[in-house]
Amino acid sequence: MNIKQSTTDGNVEVMENLLRQGGIGDQNSDDFNKDHDIDMSDHILLVHGDLLTKERLDTVGGSRRIETTPKNCLQYVVFLPRLFHYKMACADALFCNQYQSHFDL
Repeated sequence: MNIKQSTTDGNVEVMENLLRQGGIGDQNSDDFNKDHDIDMSDHILLVHGDLLTKERLDTVGGSRRIETTPKNCLQYVVFLPRLFHYKMACADALFCNQYQSHFDL
């Protein structure tokens, strides 16, 4: 894909391109092929990425609230942070717990 992913529009274009390549779509869409495509109306899509990607997808989802289908509203996207962010949260929790226990003495 020759798509600039550093923009909000680029992130959405990547999502739509991946769905199109995978044969995943909305049955109410004009380009939906009933013989080969899978209807995604009752499903979610787990998306991994950094926090900036999450912010961009949230921005697009917020601006598309008035669309008529869940696919056009990006309601199917469930964002999961990368492992790095989980590690940082665990390290922060351990540090805060250790730091606080010194003051409890």
